[in-house]
Amino acid sequence: MHMRRRASLYRWVRGFFSPVMIAGLCATAAAEGPKQKLDLRAADLAVRTLDGVPTRLAPYAGKKLTLLNLWATWCGPCRDEMPALARMHAQYKAQGFSVVGVDIDESAATVKKFLARNKVSYPMLLSTEGKTVMALGELEALPTSLLLDENGEVLEVLVGGIEVPELAAAVEKGLGLVKATKK
Repeated sequence: MHMRRRASLYRWVRGFFSPVMIAGLCATAAAEGPKQKLDLRAADLAVRTLDGVPTRLAPYAGKKLTLLNLWATWCGPCRDEMPALARMHAQYKAQGFSVVGVDIDESAATVKKFLARNKVSYPMLLSTEGKTVMALGELEALPTSLLLDENGEVLEVLVGGIEVPELAAAVEKGLGLVKATKK
């Protein structure tokens, strides 16, 4: 009974605060002026493979568009969105889209154990002692996903569980699969 109340409360809090957080991010981005530039080749965005080998995000990025998904195994919404992210990765990969997951704070053993039970078709990496996340800025919540163009420019910041139709529309627009409508 206690777990049901906690889950129910969590859904209510998430439903109430997620739009507020997203509105806050939009307001902050608008106040800061031009879009944030994120250099995927930067040394401060170093990550590790699941085998602990240091690497960078750039080799895992899509040719045109990358969804950098920051997550953790203990995060319910992170786990919930993985099947949809895997479907989108497969659906748009040929057009130059890639999803890259980065676990923000857990050991390789923990992530490997999780992935053994939950098959994921897109690359999974590990934050380098939190440095990857610190380089990206303060996280409001997990999951947080950044939709990046081929130059590393942040096109969208998605806080909380993804909404598939909205993400699909953003991906198709970023890939140039939809024509812009004239007003």
